[in-house]
Amino acid sequence: MLMYRLRRACLWAGRLGAALLLAVLPAGPETSRAQAAYTYAAPLVRMDPHARSAALGGAFTAVTTDYNLLRYNPAGLGLLSRPLLSASYHSWIETSHQNHFELAFPTRRGGLGMSVSYLNAGSIDEIDASFQTTGRRLHTSDLLWMIGAARQLRLGDGTAAVGVGLRYLYQNLASFPGTALGLDVGSLLAYGPLSMGLAIQNLPLQAARFDRALEPLPRMWRAGVAYHLRRHAPISWLVTADLVRPHPAAPVAWHTGAEARMAGLTLRSGYRIQPGSSGRWQAGLGLTIPLSMFANGAHATVDYTYALPAGGWEPVHYLSVALRPGHRPASTLSVAAVDSDLPDALTTLPPWSALPDTPASRPPRAAPSLARLAPAPTAPLPPFTPRVWPPAAVRPPVLPPDLLALRPPRAAAVQRIPLRPLHEPPALIRVHILFDYGEDTIPPGEYARLDRLAAQLLAMPDEPLWVSGHTDDHGPLAWNLDLSARRIDRVLDALERRYGIPRSRFVKPTAYGETRPIADNRTEAGRALNRRVEFMRLPPGTDPDTFVPEGSLVEGVHALSETTVAVFRNGRSAWEVQVEDGGRRLVLVLPGLFRLDPTPPVPPPERRLIRRLRTEETATPRRTLVVLDLTQPVRYRVEEQGRVLLLHLQPSGTATQ
Repeated sequence: MLMYRLRRACLWAGRLGAALLLAVLPAGPETSRAQAAYTYAAPLVRMDPHARSAALGGAFTAVTTDYNLLRYNPAGLGLLSRPLLSASYHSWIETSHQNHFELAFPTRRGGLGMSVSYLNAGSIDEIDASFQTTGRRLHTSDLLWMIGAARQLRLGDGTAAVGVGLRYLYQNLASFPGTALGLDVGSLLAYGPLSMGLAIQNLPLQAARFDRALEPLPRMWRAGVAYHLRRHAPISWLVTADLVRPHPAAPVAWHTGAEARMAGLTLRSGYRIQPGSSGRWQAGLGLTIPLSMFANGAHATVDYTYALPAGGWEPVHYLSVALRPGHRPASTLSVAAVDSDLPDALTTLPPWSALPDTPASRPPRAAPSLARLAPAPTAPLPPFTPRVWPPAAVRPPVLPPDLLALRPPRAAAVQRIPLRPLHEPPALIRVHILFDYGEDTIPPGEYARLDRLAAQLLAMPDEPLWVSGHTDDHGPLAWNLDLSARRIDRVLDALERRYGIPRSRFVKPTAYGETRPIADNRTEAGRALNRRVEFMRLPPGTDPDTFVPEGSLVEGVHALSETTVAVFRNGRSAWEVQVEDGGRRLVLVLPGLFRLDPTPPVPPPERRLIRRLRTEETATPRRTLVVLDLTQPVRYRVEEQGRVLLLHLQPSGTATQ
């Protein structure tokens, strides 16, 4: 009997410790003393897991496509556009702390996610019947596992999602273990800049049993609204508010928050109002770090939040790191590695004008040859027939017999080649997919435009189209070029997933960044129109395999042999050759092109004629220079084959070291 009473005393001591901990935690549903009365055995289920949600006052029910979707509204999984991975660490009162990990990823019709959270609430001394310590420490901790799934729905010009989540809680309450199960259901509606959400959490499936006491999860409901202000401006705002009832017997709490985003920096603050307790302020910031060097479009975010609890306790700090992995890159930016054992001649290279440039029609990897410059083919989707690699017996390009008769350049002379005319612009399909400032995710309000675009594409299934991506003029050029390529990839992925229109339908996707505006970038409305993806119908009679758009990028420079250098572009461009140092240096000038890939040019293996091969860039005027430092004067000839420039060299005298 004495031991039973002792165990009951320890149990209630653990509950009291958890309640006291909740009474002093800052600025969350778990922060007020009034809320502690409504918390049974699960403080973890109502704690903010991430720095951003804490800084916004916990008003996260209607925030779409962000981290920690499971903890607030599982329906948010249905609006994901790319995988999310986050990890958080929060130092709480004294030695208590919370760790949180979350993974979410989109599927063809929605999204899936899982998370795990751990709360170490510290320990207390065990006491006996006479209230004397026994020297034993009793520990309290929570472990919460969550899984969820959501389905995306179309509602007119808006986008809706419904989701469910399952919670499994293991709690060690003063060394008394218990487990509980709960169910979450939620819905979300996004219409342009406005989104609204509703969620019911912790619907009881199994109550936790501690000794002889049953402790159910606190059933909660929350409703929220979020609105983006000036989302097309350089500084965009998010304002969000939630109504939360943390327990059926608890009063309704108000949660509000706001954040301002400018380029890669975000400032945010939030406030909570709980009847019967004082409100709490929080403030935080976030940094976005591009990781395009690892994967196209990848970036990381680092978020920090500061909160000062009442009662003279030390400040509480939230630190979270999240990663958005890169996605499949657009074909305009794909430059594969080249084998070191490339042949010294173009005998294995088919004519460049015959090479298609769509993911579904590229050649398989073969023996050492220039075919290794292309990725492996992807499986075509019916009913479209993919274009295939030409037959193996292809004729190599033949150098003209009068190559040796080319006139040698004069010393210190500059030979200029007239600019080549480009293809006539094809007919524009008057449907643009517009994007928010600095984003590659299709806004919910643009799916109506996407529906109209898909209807046009399905109405002409045999016509290939050219697609291009664009940005406004804010931000570095390299970032904008990469951003425009990611926008192309996002739209093509949506067309394939939602409407079954394969990527092989689109030829030569081209990223232009800020270089092709259709409106004035000095106005907000003009910049909003320039952040777009355009679809073009090819001119009648144009062969998709030979169509070459106007280029914007130099994708690679490779010395195919001692006498041939290939410059790979993502389209046609003007060019000129400058001869310097008595013919010992050639400079191939490519105006209007940018070198996005930092991979250095591939030099020849022997370097008997080409001593050094390098690229340079100039901002004013914007151009890329391909510089060849030579061991002796040469004659040269430039051959243009589609998107590739071939610079052929012929020694014109005795080598000079």
